[in-house]
Order: sequence, then C-alpha cells, then structure tokens
Amino acid sequence: MRRVPAGLECVDECVRVLRGGGLVCVPTETVYGLIGLPGQADTLARLTALKGRPAGKPFALFTSSWERLAREAVRPSPAAERLADIFWPGPLTLVITADSGCPAAHAGTVGARCPDHPLVQGVLAGCGGLLINTSLNRSGEPAVWSLEAMEEWLLGVDLVVDGGTLPRRPASTVVDCTMNPPRILRAGGISESALRKVLDDPASESPAGGKGEQDPPNRI
Repeated sequence: MRRVPAGLECVDECVRVLRGGGLVCVPTETVYGLIGLPGQADTLARLTALKGRPAGKPFALFTSSWERLAREAVRPSPAAERLADIFWPGPLTLVITADSGCPAAHAGTVGARCPDHPLVQGVLAGCGGLLINTSLNRSGEPAVWSLEAMEEWLLGVDLVVDGGTLPRRPASTVVDCTMNPPRILRAGGISESALRKVLDDPASESPAGGKGEQDPPNRI
C-alpha cells in the first residue's frame, strides 16, 4: 500500500494504478471511497472481499457525465436525466435500468453518480469516464471521513490518497428512477423537496437549499 497526499498532481498515479488492476482510496465531496477500473478481471472480487460485503450486493459507478453513462448499456430514464442535469456533479446517486453489459449492473439496474471533486473528476477523465465505486467502510459500518484507525484495513488497497479529515457531509442521496414516481432509497445530501421541485416543474433550475438537507426515504 502506497500513501500520497491529495492533490491534482497525484491524478496520473491514480490512473496508472487503476489501469494496472489496482484499487485506490480517494477523498470525495461526501466521504472517502474506493475505486476500481471496470473491465479489470478481479476488481469486483477484491472490493467484495475487502469490504466483507455479502455476495451479490451491487457496487455503484462514478461517471464523468450523464452523457458518458448513457453510452453504456443503459435504458433512457427521463426522470433520471432531469435530476442529473440539475444535481450532477454532486451528491446524488441515480438507480436506472441497465443491461448486463453495463459495468456494475446487477439484476437489471445500476446505481451511478457524477462526483463533485476535482481529483476524482481528473481520475475519471484519465480512465475513460467510468469507475467502479464504493464507500470506504467495512460492510454495515458507518461511512469514513478520516483515515485514522483504518491503517490495517487499508493494507488491502494499492494506493491511498490522503485528504485528511473531510468535512462531515451527508453521503449521497440515492433515488430509484426505475419506478414511477421515483423513490428515495437513502436520504442524503439532496433533499426530497429539492428533488420533487425538479421532477414536478420542467422549467425549474437548481433549487435553493437543495443540498445538505435530509429527508426520510419516500416516494417523490
């Protein structure tokens, strides 16, 4: 395990490690995450083992844009596209219908978001615009905002980008856009009221107060 300070100067090293089949720990605008490159033979297996994750539980994607995601085997979702247009990049994960050929697809769906963090955006640009993504925590444990007390566990990661203690922001809101109306699966950094405003008003722009407000899971 190699550890480097966060900064745009380490983007090339992250890309090199990922293209070599490695796993990288990165800070994001929400919590620390683990990323791997789609198409590498053992990326999913290594992530599953490292997190102690139940077999079959899906991982998500980081994408550089909605347009990049739509180039995969993903079926159109007008609601998801509207939400992505307003809230991406940012703390919103969209669950959409996907064919089996889409990286990280599971049971006909995939969860994806476009992160609002310059380092991760740089890595995405160097890796073709898609990354397998999961939060940096053991399965079932809280999200991680600091790498303290993670030293032993991080030995299973090839490169650790240390961004220090991150601001304690909520994780991304997760919205299932495979149903009508869409449904919040996890409350997070985008509020239900902000999401509803976008879906109900075709002319709406980025709603004031939309980020950082949390609501319980609900249909929107």
